[in-house]
Amino acid sequence: MFLHRYIKKCILLGWCLVVLSNCDTPFSDEQARIAIEESVLSSQAANLISGAIDLSTQFTIGGSTEEALAELGALIELQLPCARVDKIGTTLVLEYGVFEGLCDYAGQTYTGIHKMTIVSTAPGTCVTENHWIGFSNDVVTVSGSATTSWESASSPRRVDYSLHWTSRLAPRDATGTGTRSQSVLGLDWTAGTLNTGEHHWRDPSGDWHLRLEKAATLWQDSVPQSGVYTLETPFETDVTMGFSRVDEDAIEVVVSSGDRRYIYRVNKLGQVVGF
Repeated sequence: MFLHRYIKKCILLGWCLVVLSNCDTPFSDEQARIAIEESVLSSQAANLISGAIDLSTQFTIGGSTEEALAELGALIELQLPCARVDKIGTTLVLEYGVFEGLCDYAGQTYTGIHKMTIVSTAPGTCVTENHWIGFSNDVVTVSGSATTSWESASSPRRVDYSLHWTSRLAPRDATGTGTRSQSVLGLDWTAGTLNTGEHHWRDPSGDWHLRLEKAATLWQDSVPQSGVYTLETPFETDVTMGFSRVDEDAIEVVVSSGDRRYIYRVNKLGQVVGF
């Protein structure tokens, strides 16, 4: 009788261990922190090129390509006197930091090489192509390309991009692609953009896929100040992030998965603090 009970308990215990071993691992604080750090770096890379893309659209729609190149080149020499500007065909080649003077645009200070090609200036079908080599704002460095299309000065812009980025504050880099629709944030484009789209990247930790929904981002911030991120992670857990501004420097980020919820604050440099 005793032996029978002992065997029964062993069988029951073994079944419980099997069940527990197959249960989903709860979403941990460590996983939440990794997810937000990855999102911060990808957002920094996207924000850096967004400002540069905005610069490449600063020409009068409807004119000739030559007129647009001349207008854009004159604007860059005026606003960014640090840059050497060379014209090669329908492309402006900018090297930031060659000369003394301001290298600031969209709240960021630029270094590196930036090539702008004007493909079309026609109303309804404006297209530019941007290429970057070692393009940086001292926070993140980007190399890659993007194609931007839009209809009018106030209409949304479609941006398709392929990038490699490296953090200058942490030993982390990644390669990714994305497509997003960018709308004007506020009265004009000088503050930032409202973003909806998708972004996929790969780094040593695995594959990440981000969906953005009405993510309102100022040029100089490391994460949106409002909107929603939905992130598919390498640890097979979908994560949702919501954003709200705390002050000029900090944005609160609520990271959720299932019934787990973690709160962080991210400053302009991308530094993450948990609460």
